[in-house]
Amino acid sequence: MQAPLLVAAGLDFWFISEVVVGIYIQCKHCGRRWEYRGSAKRGMAITCPRCLGKTPMNPVEESGPKVFAAYFNVSEPPTEPVNSQLAQKVVPPVVTTTQPIRSRTPDLNALLEAITKIRPGFEEATAYEKLIEPLITALFATSLRDSEIRTPINEGRKIIDITYTNVATEGFFQWLRDNNYNAPFIFVECKNYNSDLSNPEIDQLIGRFSDKRGRVGFLICRKVSSKEVLIKRCQDAAKTGQGYIIPLDDDDLSQLVNEAKNSPTTSSGLLYTKFKSLVM
Repeated sequence: MQAPLLVAAGLDFWFISEVVVGIYIQCKHCGRRWEYRGSAKRGMAITCPRCLGKTPMNPVEESGPKVFAAYFNVSEPPTEPVNSQLAQKVVPPVVTTTQPIRSRTPDLNALLEAITKIRPGFEEATAYEKLIEPLITALFATSLRDSEIRTPINEGRKIIDITYTNVATEGFFQWLRDNNYNAPFIFVECKNYNSDLSNPEIDQLIGRFSDKRGRVGFLICRKVSSKEVLIKRCQDAAKTGQGYIIPLDDDDLSQLVNEAKNSPTTSSGLLYTKFKSLVM
């Protein structure tokens, strides 16, 4: 049976059961409003990154047709007749149709290509960050949910580039939990540098860790001339109990895309190999 397409009347928001979406969610407990990107199905409850309360999927507004179209590698979302009165409402009702649709499986190669076309440097740092988020979300859609870009912590004095909730029931992120590594949330810092990372970038990510938030994160950059030196910096943080930082550059992202196509096991994936290098 054809899964119904859900369209918010008056907006370009739409999603399909069991695929990846980008919408805004408002917590019914604390009122926090954040952008959610992850697998979705009707009746699903989303975890609030602030109070950890559960909120049923209830879209406030779409997160941007340009980002949404790029995310699924289509030119534009499908169109539906729009009632002008409904379009004026802040929270539009959701209507259904059984209209046939194209596949909305994220195109990993297209997402990776878009990232590699970004020029390294401060000028395109924001664009780089916004492209990293959909790729990481697509790569780990069954394990990492509730992505939030630019998460404020410490009363807004610090910002985390991207935050995920670890909901894994298998694979690397479940392995972290099974082995008592502190990873309820996974943090991502994006560095669109044209030079190597050094101690300040390591220390910045360490400053985002805490016993409650977790101590595992990705430090994503463009190119590393000496991976051995960078790994040693990350090993220092792991050995002193500050946290586990997994560095990833463009080549690593390419390898993750290839692995995702083959569904690697926990013991053979790039993430496991890099994590092992931190603790062995």
